[in-house]
Amino acid sequence: MMKTVLNAAIFSVLFLSGGNLSAQVSPIRLGVRLGGGMSVNTGMDKILVPEDYYSNYNFKDKWQFTPTVGVFAQYHVDGSIIGVEGGFSYWQKASQLVYNDNKELNYKVIPRYNYIGVSALLKIYPWRKGFNISIGGRAGANLNSKGSVRCV
Repeated sequence: MMKTVLNAAIFSVLFLSGGNLSAQVSPIRLGVRLGGGMSVNTGMDKILVPEDYYSNYNFKDKWQFTPTVGVFAQYHVDGSIIGVEGGFSYWQKASQLVYNDNKELNYKVIPRYNYIGVSALLKIYPWRKGFNISIGGRAGANLNSKGSVRCV
């Protein structure tokens, strides 16, 4: 999956660097966003063991690092208090579920879901340039409906 993220990042950089640069300041800016986050999927234990079949076992949810990559376009006229931004992005949601029981059965389940989506933001520039406060949202589609699960 990291290969997919790397390929998307390289494509984004090449795509956005192919435009013309002019000496004039444009209200439109294009960019690439690379980052990461932390994610956990709680409640996975209820899916794996939906009833109390036996006792003396436990599940522990652990956080996982997740990558994010995206391309965006901003529109902000210099001196204006309002701007907008829209973009496309790829991100993951992941977790690590650790299982232990009294029969010395120990394993880890690492579900990882891949998303692609769009975002739209209204940007407020209190000092009319630079620092801004963004309000908006993002909608996405899960690329692998069953998740990629790795057991260790």
